[in-house]
Amino acid sequence: MDGFFFKLKIMSSFWDVLTRREFVLGRTVEEFEARLTDFTGARYVLGVNSGTDALILSLKACGVGVGDEVIVPAIGFPSTAAAVCLIGATPVFVDVNEDDYILDAVKMEAAVTPRTKAAIPVYLNGVIGPIKKIEQIARERHLFVIADAAHAIGSRVDGKPLGQFADLTCLSFNYTKLFGCYGDGGAVLTNNAELAEKIKLMRLYGSRSWKEVHSDTVMIGTASRLSPFQAAVLNVKFPHLEKDIQRQRENYFFYQRLFQDMIKIRIPTYGADQLINGFRFALCTPRRDELMKFLAQKGVRLTPYYQTPLPYLSAFRFLGYQSGDFPVAEDIARKVLVLPTHHSIPKLKIEMMGKIVRDFQMTLGE
Repeated sequence: MDGFFFKLKIMSSFWDVLTRREFVLGRTVEEFEARLTDFTGARYVLGVNSGTDALILSLKACGVGVGDEVIVPAIGFPSTAAAVCLIGATPVFVDVNEDDYILDAVKMEAAVTPRTKAAIPVYLNGVIGPIKKIEQIARERHLFVIADAAHAIGSRVDGKPLGQFADLTCLSFNYTKLFGCYGDGGAVLTNNAELAEKIKLMRLYGSRSWKEVHSDTVMIGTASRLSPFQAAVLNVKFPHLEKDIQRQRENYFFYQRLFQDMIKIRIPTYGADQLINGFRFALCTPRRDELMKFLAQKGVRLTPYYQTPLPYLSAFRFLGYQSGDFPVAEDIARKVLVLPTHHSIPKLKIEMMGKIVRDFQMTLGE
């Protein structure tokens, strides 16, 4: 999808934006939002500047602010908890499930206090996890559920797309994602008309349209719109999305077959109700660091994701968490190695990585 004709389509889509001079929202963004509405099953889709902005605006739309608490998982990307801090609220970290690395619903319920306003489950590596249980707890405790679905476009639960869960669902179109633009971009999905209207206003300085910014700003807002140029890239990519997800899933399950009978290697498990998009394959082994060195010697260099639980990052030390507070997250940080599943990776490369891992185990006599 990086060939000459694809690039030509991208350039042509940029030319359309230039000739129409619709540089803030406009038809290109509206077209993308309509396509994403159909794909995700959400009633409303609002394109924003990034996945992080999607989280910030979602929290604000829910009325979360100073003095409130928001439950977040102890493993993930820092922006999930940072978004909570940026609006003046307090992130309350909760451990994750050992089998799928998703927010533990039981521990989430135990962490709820009178100050808790929302919970942000993260669909890590494309796994939605126990969202139905999380939603049930949220309803009983009168909490908002804001899903961080940056990894999960195309994933489903009980056959339902991710736009049909949570009060608000946040997507990222960062260029590193399966469905990425040429920089940053994001979107908020919701089925709640009131929340959608708040997001729509906040992303454009608190106004209903660009023309009304100086005459009818109805609430405090900011500048966070999906760029028409980034929307143009995503529109060109959209016809390929289903095929790319399917190829990514095939790569994921190829890894699963390669590793399922290996001793001392644990691979993620998830419920039968889950259809995952296969974004990254997490391999868990007590010899993780040695395996990484062995792979590097064979020419395969991998980035160690999640090697520090979020509560122990310097940015969040002010919250006062101590080593041992999140045993599952700490175990993941020590043992998990994430393998790439991108649709462009050939099967031979995945097979080669599987052989290197098997050779590593043989050197250990395992």
